[in-house]
Amino acid sequence: MKRLTILFSILIQISAGNQLRAQTGLISGTIRDAKTQKPLAFANIFMNKTTIGAVADESGTFTIHNVPVGTYEIVGSFIGYTSYRSNIEIKEGEVLHLDIKLNSEVKALAAVNVVAKTDKEWAKNLKKFKQVFLGERKEAKECRIVNPWVLDFENKKIKGKKQLTANASQPLEIENRYLGYRLFYYLRHFSSEGGIHSITGYSFLGDQRFEELISKDSSIVKQWKKNRMEAYLGSYRHLFEAILSHRVKDEGFDLFFESEVKKDVFNPKSIPTTALVSLDPSKMTVNRWGESQYYIQLMKTEVHYKRKRSSEESLLSAYNLEVSWLIPKNGFLIFDSNGIVLNSSDLAVSGAMFEKRAASHLPYDFQPAPINK
Repeated sequence: MKRLTILFSILIQISAGNQLRAQTGLISGTIRDAKTQKPLAFANIFMNKTTIGAVADESGTFTIHNVPVGTYEIVGSFIGYTSYRSNIEIKEGEVLHLDIKLNSEVKALAAVNVVAKTDKEWAKNLKKFKQVFLGERKEAKECRIVNPWVLDFENKKIKGKKQLTANASQPLEIENRYLGYRLFYYLRHFSSEGGIHSITGYSFLGDQRFEELISKDSSIVKQWKKNRMEAYLGSYRHLFEAILSHRVKDEGFDLFFESEVKKDVFNPKSIPTTALVSLDPSKMTVNRWGESQYYIQLMKTEVHYKRKRSSEESLLSAYNLEVSWLIPKNGFLIFDSNGIVLNSSDLAVSGAMFEKRAASHLPYDFQPAPINK
């Protein structure tokens, strides 16, 4: 009877999840020049870090159909203009109308000179940019930046350390043949120092618009689906989905935190040390944060994912697991029902999860397949 009850409960959860994903709304509106009020024909409007979006027509009008319910950051973008960003919430059956106005860039767009960007220094900087931005995992080997010439680099010295910065005059177009996506990355910030494996050695930020690649070869499409699931497994999105559904250990995660060990009472000069203590997931309290968001209090946490062998880059590659460290700067994290961390700027990540760069990014609307237990 107990097994039947558990099975019935699981079926209800699956059914509820499918119903939730089927709930959608619609977004319509116009996108115009803030000063002249003229329509911006063929501007891009999209939900940041998803495949959901539209292109405005000649009159600047757009419609985005079947937007799943939830909270998003919507982005309006047009070359030569500062991007528009706003947080929106989509409710079931709702029609949301937006009047988006973009301000022209203050600085003039840099001229694209392909010939000038074939020099050795630029090529060297591009190589380092790819290492940092795309990473060095197997995913990166099947990624190609289609328009690298839009990048400009500058080397600076800050406090005696050499730092590479980059900006792009247009969105970077990345063809990811490993995951089956075309990624348009609207680069807002990039800097790198101290090598690609340093937790404080690099940072990059930007808006992301995904498009699915098309292939008539069913074996390629099948491989893309497999690779996407592989990229999802062991990610911190996977972890927070597991925390929310109370399936941390079932999904292959073990969590640990550091606890201070008292110094030797017989030796007043002894220094306190720390020990790794297992974190009981059942004692983690998940709290509501609005209608469809949650938060948990979390200290520095060591995460072991036991269903993957760590890559060669990891310091613990000899073990049959991936090891990561999560450090919430303010002691708590906010995430949604899909495990997507909403205050990710407050989260420092190192280890296996840190190795995953833009080449491993999945759109937020990616829905993982059920995991075989």
